[in-house]
Amino acid sequence: MIALVDCNNFFVSCERVFRPDLEGKAVVVLSNNDGCVVSRSNESKAMGIRMGTPFFKIRHIVDEGRLTAFSSNYALYGDLSARVMSILADAVPHIEIYSIDEAYLHLDGIDPAKVPELCRDIVAKVRKWVGVPVSIGVAPTKTLAKIASHFAKKYKGYRGVCMIDSEEKRHKALSLTDIADVWGIGRRNAPKLLAMGVNTALDFVSRPEEWVRKHLHLPGVRTWEELQGRACVDEEKEGHRKSICTSRSFADMITDVRELELRVSDFAAMCARKLREEGTAAGEVTVFMYTNRFREDLDQYFPSATVKLGVAANSAQEIVGAALKAFRTIYRDGYKYKKAGVVVGGIIEAGAIQSSLFDFDEKLRDKQDKLSKVIDLVNSSATSSSVAKSSFSITKIPYRWVHFVMVVFIYLCCTWMYGDIFQRAQQDCYVSLDSERMTYVLRQPLGEFYWLMRYLMLAFKNIWLGGALLTLLLVGTACCFARICGLSRRWKLLTFLLPLGVLGYFVWRGARLYYHDEPSIIIGLPLILFCVTALGALVATIVRKVPKVTVVRDWVSPRVKIAEP
Repeated sequence: MIALVDCNNFFVSCERVFRPDLEGKAVVVLSNNDGCVVSRSNESKAMGIRMGTPFFKIRHIVDEGRLTAFSSNYALYGDLSARVMSILADAVPHIEIYSIDEAYLHLDGIDPAKVPELCRDIVAKVRKWVGVPVSIGVAPTKTLAKIASHFAKKYKGYRGVCMIDSEEKRHKALSLTDIADVWGIGRRNAPKLLAMGVNTALDFVSRPEEWVRKHLHLPGVRTWEELQGRACVDEEKEGHRKSICTSRSFADMITDVRELELRVSDFAAMCARKLREEGTAAGEVTVFMYTNRFREDLDQYFPSATVKLGVAANSAQEIVGAALKAFRTIYRDGYKYKKAGVVVGGIIEAGAIQSSLFDFDEKLRDKQDKLSKVIDLVNSSATSSSVAKSSFSITKIPYRWVHFVMVVFIYLCCTWMYGDIFQRAQQDCYVSLDSERMTYVLRQPLGEFYWLMRYLMLAFKNIWLGGALLTLLLVGTACCFARICGLSRRWKLLTFLLPLGVLGYFVWRGARLYYHDEPSIIIGLPLILFCVTALGALVATIVRKVPKVTVVRDWVSPRVKIAEP
């Protein structure tokens, strides 16, 4: 037996976890891409709101206070999904995650009589520990389990668990399931089957296998077998995706061909980056564009074009080039475009690329691969560091040169301005290799440290060497302090106030360093500061590498992204 666990109205349920006051009220979640409805509560479904409805069509309901709308918060949804899957993994020996809100539980080896109790226990645990309601359908096949979960969600009498464990239950479930709701039929096949008199899943399984194979081919036969109670849909094997799509809806309709080319190029580059991250390559590139279908007063145009690559590739140069080639074949002037996207298909493993007989640019391909690796390295380092947040400003303000000037200034202070002070202090530091003298010094409190400082002071016999050593300690302290505070390059300059303050302290103490204090304090104080800040920087680095899940919430008002017509 196989159980399908389906989270009810998952995105809406996640929002209700932090807003319990929304229980029993109409709630929708909008896509961050185009502002269309991607999740609905049962109350919003009863109001007639359909999936994919743009926000401007339901804005008046929100303004009236009868509907609450949220923009998508995928950090939250991913975190709660992981918690749900963790509970499921602890309950059964084997779990197959199908999507962010669905998972198949393989119940092999579990007593069938205990399955209902086990499933109801899972429903109660997920609801109590995570706050998300789930429905479970149990059946011999995945397709029947999908139908069972639909009944468990629709009818409260099942208390969240529906089992199809007999021929009578299977027959009844199929008779109550519309053919369009059967997993594997699809939107294209449903109208064709309805025209042939196939209205329910029972009508479909009543047809002979030859008829199904003729009209729906092999995928239809597999669905037919699954509805008969014979499992033929194998567990999804881990592997690469069949296609990758990157698309966006524009805030304003675009008519400029150059701007559209720029957008398409960006989408193609994103697809190429995803291919390289997964270690795959694509054999074809498809570009599509849409006008605003909600503006019936405007001319409509929904073109798409596909370019086949001679050799599968994942470099941005080849993917972008193919995308632009497809774009130029479908672009038509005079239309206002609202959405565009790039789809790469024919995906294979990057190590299994078959060269073409007519592909003579092997050296060029090697250069492109090396360039792509460098680009990925730069992008990964930029996104993982705080420098990426201010990359735009860095290109305009020469922070590196400012830091260089500050280092040079500190070095000149240690040599030219304060060189005499440091050299005189070095002369007052008594250093002896005599065993009795060493024993006496080492027996004193912090004797080892004072002995080390005095030997380091020998560097100031050459003022330029001593200045370099002192500058190294002071600049290192500034860098470590910036690391502790997590400062970007823009603000790292403020950390140089610390070494400048140390130099100012030396000037303020003046001659007292030689007559009242330990002369080696000149090198000792920077050494102590450097060691302390270096230890703090190490701890800060370790702490930041610990994985965290941060959920950002807007407690004041719902986050709504509006898509204007």
